[in-house]
Amino acid sequence: MSLMLSCPQFSETIAFQENTVHTLVLENPTACYAFLSDWVHQQAGGDGQTVLSENFAPISIAKYAELITEPLTVQPNTRTVLTKLYAQLSKTANDESHFAALSELQTSIENFLYAICESQESDLTFSQGIEFSQLLKGADVQFDFSSERPLAEKLLDYMRIFREYLGTKLFVLYNVKAVVEKSELEALCQELFYRKIPILLVQSTETYRLSNEIQWILDNDLCEIY
Repeated sequence: MSLMLSCPQFSETIAFQENTVHTLVLENPTACYAFLSDWVHQQAGGDGQTVLSENFAPISIAKYAELITEPLTVQPNTRTVLTKLYAQLSKTANDESHFAALSELQTSIENFLYAICESQESDLTFSQGIEFSQLLKGADVQFDFSSERPLAEKLLDYMRIFREYLGTKLFVLYNVKAVVEKSELEALCQELFYRKIPILLVQSTETYRLSNEIQWILDNDLCEIY
């Protein structure tokens, strides 16, 4: 996979390299806002000037990229992700090692429904052949992001989930250095390198530099520094 990014804020195209942290430092507020707003607009399905490509062919930012502007509140339990999760769990429930237990569970539920429906004065009916995905939805099965864990761990889980269930190819993190210690971010990046998950850091100011980090800087006077 060869990912590249071109945007109007920089004259050079950014080619993502393995085991490398790529960072855009946009010190000019107007330029920073333009970059982020273009990304948000495209993620909502609109057109934009920023182009993400894979093997020299443009790919959809809305489909294959995820912008994280508020790392403190990352939450993977979207409808799209949960639909994919339920499909995967249903597949697991119907495999050879779980199918007998699933059939027994479905039979027990139907027998229980028969019993409570017959206890009522009015005639009642219900749909037979309960789908396992309905049980998952009724039980509100979701990813647990409520526990107190280091932010870097939550970010890793969030990106891993989006990668696995939605096929996200690039994660863009805005001002993450302001809320994650250098050592923790180093560890996060090493884990992402191992999983071959590319990220792009976008910073509004230049701060600490990570190992294996390449920076593209646009200063307040709109001068490019490499």
